[in-house]
Amino acid sequence: MTPAGAQKLVKRLGERAGVLNVHPHRFRRTAATLARRHGMPIELVSRFLGHENIETTMAYSMINDDEVKISHQKFVS
Repeated sequence: MTPAGAQKLVKRLGERAGVLNVHPHRFRRTAATLARRHGMPIELVSRFLGHENIETTMAYSMINDDEVKISHQKFVS
């Protein structure tokens, strides 16, 4: 399957499920975010995704301010 074919398939499946703006890259973002939320170090997530620049990985993992506060509290206690 080509990348374009995969994109079309995912888009079509999303439309059937009533989910808008589905794109294969969302799976990468979800994987990065879940890995970070479950404690995987950013360096390992970066390698997992094949990123050369950790800044790219940081943009992928959608961590919010509340999660930062919780992580900080765990660290200092």
